[in-house]
Amino acid sequence: HLAEDHRGVLDDPGVGHLQEQVVAFPGALADAGEHREAAVLLGDVVDELLDDDAEYSPTYLKTINNQLSAISYLDGPPRILVLAPPPGEPLGVSGDVGPEESAALISALESAGYTVDRLLPSELPSELPELAGYDSIVLVDVPARELSNRQMTAVQTYVRDLGGGLVAVGGPTSYGVGGYFRTHLEDVLPVDMEIKDEQRRPSLAIVFVIDHSGSMAETSGGPAKVELAKEAAMRSVEMLFPSDQVGVVAFDDTASWVIPLTAAENQGDILNAIGSIRAGGGTDILAGLKAVSAVLPQAEAHLKHIILLTDGGADPTGLPELVSEMNTGFGITLSTVGIGRDAAPFLEDLARLGGGRYHFTADPAAIPQIFTEETSLASRAYIEEHEFFPEQVSPSTVLSGINETPPLLGYVATSPKEAARVILQTDKGDPLLATWQYGLGRATAFTSDASGRWAKQWLGWE
Repeated sequence: HLAEDHRGVLDDPGVGHLQEQVVAFPGALADAGEHREAAVLLGDVVDELLDDDAEYSPTYLKTINNQLSAISYLDGPPRILVLAPPPGEPLGVSGDVGPEESAALISALESAGYTVDRLLPSELPSELPELAGYDSIVLVDVPARELSNRQMTAVQTYVRDLGGGLVAVGGPTSYGVGGYFRTHLEDVLPVDMEIKDEQRRPSLAIVFVIDHSGSMAETSGGPAKVELAKEAAMRSVEMLFPSDQVGVVAFDDTASWVIPLTAAENQGDILNAIGSIRAGGGTDILAGLKAVSAVLPQAEAHLKHIILLTDGGADPTGLPELVSEMNTGFGITLSTVGIGRDAAPFLEDLARLGGGRYHFTADPAAIPQIFTEETSLASRAYIEEHEFFPEQVSPSTVLSGINETPPLLGYVATSPKEAARVILQTDKGDPLLATWQYGLGRATAFTSDASGRWAKQWLGWE
């Protein structure tokens, strides 16, 4: 500033010459992160030079031209945010509980010099300044329904625009079976949630039984529940193979087939029909299930599954007997989804009798993730549980110094995206470890888990 603004004064032969000086500021910066430094030039020389020059104000010169500030960023140990469900959570209606998913992983990260913060999925910050303090986010067997759309959007922006890292570690509530299909998580990760090979799974006939009573028109500050239910059914249809069969029954005081059981190849017509559902009327669950029981037993499919969704109560008379008969007599499984506090209290019992799973959500926005999760599980092809040795298929510094690994006992099947780099694959050719560049950041998928369920022999591996 002095050289540019006051060159006429400073070039005066009586003034002398400008000299560059290097000034060291002693002291240490203790904390990693952003630090601001400021330097101010003090002294009487400048005032004396400009005393007779009314054009320049010494005060202006001192406050503007005689100071400079800069920001420095001090690197510290890499800071990692690990999101994992709490141990001991119930798994469906079987009575089983989930293991500790992340303790071994966190221990390994900390022993390698990382600073690790652990949060529950619901505690994930949705504001970018908070996420920006982390070098990477690690999701450990996190189902999509545990994250809001705002949280998933924040993670996507964090990776794509801020250059952050995302690592997804698998488990039985992750990837396709965790409802990632058609979410921002799927967008960021290097794998698709669908299995592309139709020969990999048995044929499926699935029927969505959707409550469209008057209460389903409620919005709770967002889209109406019936609109979210329609979106959920549409996403699930998009996951099906053309040879699968799909049907939709809508019920209020009565029940009707919105889509009679048909081949899923007519996807456009099916989606249009789902979009026509409107809310209104009462709640008669038995009517909805009776309509299905008259058709689904005769379907030619290896697997037959019903997803029942309701936000209200109903008379349970006859329901347990009907569900048990369909399950024991025809192998038809039933999963139930209850929305809000007014949902029928007997839905969990029906899921148990139907050999399926019970889902409760107070947040209607989670319905699409629950439906795609259920559709993946119903196909019985996405969770692979058997012993196998990972196979390295491309070089990577990730595996520097590692020539072989212990076996794994399972993983979630996915498909690699076109631009993804698959580093390890399973014995069936599915991606086990894949990575790619996403915007300014990177995302990595590990489709096995970090617990004693599938990675038992990895936990004690040096």
